[in-house]
Amino acid sequence: MKLFYAYAREDAEVRTVLHKHLVSLRLSNLIDEWFDGRIEPGENWDSVIREHLEAADIILLLLSVEFLDSAYATGVEMRRALERQQEGRAHVIPIFVRPVHLRDHPLLRLQGLPRNGTPISQWSNEDQAYVSIAEALEDLVRDLKEAQARRATPLSLSGALLRIPRPTVVSYVRRQDAFGRDLVERLVDELSPERRQLVAIWGAGGVGKTTVAAEVVRELVNLFEGRIAWVSSDGRDDVTLDLVMEELASQLSYEAPRSSVARQDLATDIARFVSTWPALIVLDNFETIRPGEQKRCLDWLSAKARCPTLITSRENVVNARNTPLGAMRDLEAQQYLAGLVEQSQFSSVIASLGADEVIRISEANPLVLQWIVGQINLAQDPSEVVRELRQGEGDAAKRVFDRSFNLPQVGEDGRAVLMSASLFPASASRAGLTFVAGFGTEIARANTAISSLASLRLIDLADNASRLRIQGLTREHAQAKLLKRRDERAFHERFVEYFVTVCKAHDDPTAGNYDILEPEVENLRKAVSLACGLDAAEAVYSIAGAVATSASGALVVRGKWRAALEVNQTALDLARKSGDAHAIQFFAHNLGAIWSSQDQLERARTLLDESLAAAEANRSPYFAAATLFELANVEYKD
Repeated sequence: MKLFYAYAREDAEVRTVLHKHLVSLRLSNLIDEWFDGRIEPGENWDSVIREHLEAADIILLLLSVEFLDSAYATGVEMRRALERQQEGRAHVIPIFVRPVHLRDHPLLRLQGLPRNGTPISQWSNEDQAYVSIAEALEDLVRDLKEAQARRATPLSLSGALLRIPRPTVVSYVRRQDAFGRDLVERLVDELSPERRQLVAIWGAGGVGKTTVAAEVVRELVNLFEGRIAWVSSDGRDDVTLDLVMEELASQLSYEAPRSSVARQDLATDIARFVSTWPALIVLDNFETIRPGEQKRCLDWLSAKARCPTLITSRENVVNARNTPLGAMRDLEAQQYLAGLVEQSQFSSVIASLGADEVIRISEANPLVLQWIVGQINLAQDPSEVVRELRQGEGDAAKRVFDRSFNLPQVGEDGRAVLMSASLFPASASRAGLTFVAGFGTEIARANTAISSLASLRLIDLADNASRLRIQGLTREHAQAKLLKRRDERAFHERFVEYFVTVCKAHDDPTAGNYDILEPEVENLRKAVSLACGLDAAEAVYSIAGAVATSASGALVVRGKWRAALEVNQTALDLARKSGDAHAIQFFAHNLGAIWSSQDQLERARTLLDESLAAAEANRSPYFAAATLFELANVEYKD
């Protein structure tokens, strides 16, 4: 690791002593140090300094009043060091030499050394200060070396492919851009690792944005050696930058450095990780993210991450290379419909109805074409399908969906299943869908409805047909139907009840239970959200207590930190609102312990103090003791 010293001449002796204390790192070939004393006679000192500053992996800023008073130290070395830190290209570590005034200074956002913030000059034994610094730097260097080794190892290609939405019901039909160029070929070129571009495909629902994106990623998976993260916000109205970071960390097998000097906020750490060894990031259904969080994501992607990124959205994306995707061209639609017809039992009937007419009714939208062919397959009189769709109201998607939704073959059971599926942000198990639809445990009844919905292309089978999901445009129309139902609240109540039951049945800390709960993370967050709308605090407490405890909850054990924090925070807010002291002590303790594990020590301390006060008021010696232990751990870290 290349290490660069930035210091004032008055602190040359400090640099020399620190250099001596780093002898074990040099002997282990862990660091290659550089300072301005190595400039050769006749060299342009400014050019040489800048060259080594740009090449450094670790930059030490030896802070003293002389350093801050030096125009070159602050205006050139420190300024560029902080820029490279922001770009994720270097670790900048302030070394506190003597006391300085740094109120509101950007350096305060960085973890400095010595770790307790006491300048070297104020230690009674300065050797101990230097040893503390050397130990922390060794931890950092070893962490960075391990990270380099992990990045040099390709990720599983099969794992990356599993994250990509599976191919559609027909073979992919090549799409062209407005200039007649093959769209996949163009996007593959624009997303090459060396170009590090932010690219967006935007267009109406159902036109095939996700399908095109998936085809692009399949073309690139080998080039990126499996370093591909696919994050979809379909059905999720609470996606934040923090949750995106958590998903990226999980999919790219990122491990936070053990050294607190190396570890910053997750967004900065992930940015450094993906820019050092480029990964391909895909953000699907970006339009469903709230505007404020969209901006945070885009700021992170453009200013920090600097890696190839593909976004799909129904809206033009700011600061991206935008590629519009509209309805299929005539030839594309003809090929797509031909693929659907090949799988139809009434292929000759569809042909007799006229491909051009079917395409016109669908407005050349591939998803709507699937719906129409599904209706024709179920119809007693296929020509009646075309006649009725010609006369419907609204755009093609609404006309065709409404007719599918109201078909006798779908029935009340099918409508209940489809509206229930629209509540699941992730895929749904058959048992979950059955219960939320109001069928109790009658899975056979639900399966009959699912079969009709699948024939109409309204529901997709996932994970070897054990789980089910619906696409964005289908979800949008199904949710609109649910909103008009007088019994909408009953659907919400059953959704919450089902996941409370699941959590209670699998709250023992075993690997098997974690495997069952992990695919339900987004559904559990949805259940908590719905429970809040139902004023069902006990349901929130049950879910949080089962899956988000700081020691053994499935969300914590499986690294879903943001979800665990969110669920606990919701439970704590409800407890505070109702004045439930027992719930306050429990959830404030959970939150404090989780924040402590993330080195957010001030947050942890505040919450643990709240938990301790509640435990003492409740006369709960066990909780008081456990919380005192966590507080002691916080003090030790600090």
